[in-house]
Amino acid sequence: MAWPQKTETVMSVTDLNVDFWVDGTMYPAAKNVSFEVRRGETLAIVGESGSGKSTSAMALLGLLPENSRTSGSVTLLGRELLGLKISELRQVRGKEIAFIFQEPMTALNPVYTVGFQIVEVLRTHFDISPADAKLRAIDLLAKVEMPDPTTSFRKFPHQLSGGQRQRAMIAMAISCDPVLLIADEPTTALDVTVQAEILDLLRSLRERLDSGIILITHDMGVVADMADRVVVMKDGVTVETGDTIDIFRSPKHAYTKSLLAAVPRLLTASEPPTAPLAAHEATATPALSFRDVAIEYPKRGRVPAFRAAEGITFDVYPGETVGLVGESGSGKTTLGRAAVGLLPVKEGTLEVVGVNITGARGKGLRPVRRKTGIVFQDPGSSLNPRWPIGESIGEPLYLAGEARGNELDRRVEELLRQVELPIGYRNRYP
Repeated sequence: MAWPQKTETVMSVTDLNVDFWVDGTMYPAAKNVSFEVRRGETLAIVGESGSGKSTSAMALLGLLPENSRTSGSVTLLGRELLGLKISELRQVRGKEIAFIFQEPMTALNPVYTVGFQIVEVLRTHFDISPADAKLRAIDLLAKVEMPDPTTSFRKFPHQLSGGQRQRAMIAMAISCDPVLLIADEPTTALDVTVQAEILDLLRSLRERLDSGIILITHDMGVVADMADRVVVMKDGVTVETGDTIDIFRSPKHAYTKSLLAAVPRLLTASEPPTAPLAAHEATATPALSFRDVAIEYPKRGRVPAFRAAEGITFDVYPGETVGLVGESGSGKTTLGRAAVGLLPVKEGTLEVVGVNITGARGKGLRPVRRKTGIVFQDPGSSLNPRWPIGESIGEPLYLAGEARGNELDRRVEELLRQVELPIGYRNRYP
């Protein structure tokens, strides 16, 4: 795609390098990263976890921790940002460049209403009265299609759904009409219907504000839907750049090809599905069995009991993968939590690895929990922030009596290798 000469370059990044000082050693996180973003354009930065996408974006606004070192050049409308004083950067943050973070629940302040937080941004950058700022904030919530903006203005983040929190975050980001929006995995934690709504919202805002957008993602489907140009990163290095259509049609680098090859696709009529597990079902005991199960969240204070799922019946056999799909609030996570004994079963029968846990409590669940595991949605709130990840990995092995001392260290290192993490990460905090 050839861009017209009159299209203004909003941001230019040249030879950006980011290093972190960890345990007496400098570790490079981004090396010689260069790109440009124009008005009305969406630039996608893609790559696997740890490729340097988010680190590069955070470096643009000086949001990295104190153990970081940044060099190179970052200009916004011709003005150099690297090396600016903190007081000068604060005038840029929110007003000229806005950041939409990956997890709004941790980015929004839990002790203030979303309306207060939007008003705070407005009054920080503009000479505006509290009453006018409130009207502007409610108007912003309406623009991002928040249900009942006046009521939502008074709500705290925990009182909103995931999609609504993301809308509140976007309303805050666009409050000062920035020339550049940086969206870090803005749809990762959302179901597909809400994801489509958020992408449509970002697209309409780009057209209305004529802002540039840097979209950080690992989802190639989102890239194909939103991006004009693409930067592919791996291990902190830019391996390929180009127009989206060229990247998808004729990728040059092997890593880009592997990213595209890894995108799940629906089967066509000429591709038969995987053979059913009929043979297993005839002989094997299900690893998980729901029989007419109903699950209720118990009454808490004045909050009545809430039935989240009922009439649930299905089996999962060894070697089989079953997908639970549905929009937010449909009960998917409820079933997963019940399967590992984190929620009680109100009605029906639930068997896990051959053990009926329908009425089990406390010690009765221990044999099952040694044979089951759950991967929570947000590792940031699941991992203990005060422990190195090696201790978090080793704790269940220690409590179960599976390993001690040197054997425990060996098992932790083996588990890190299995998930393709460097052994040195065992001493890092989440």
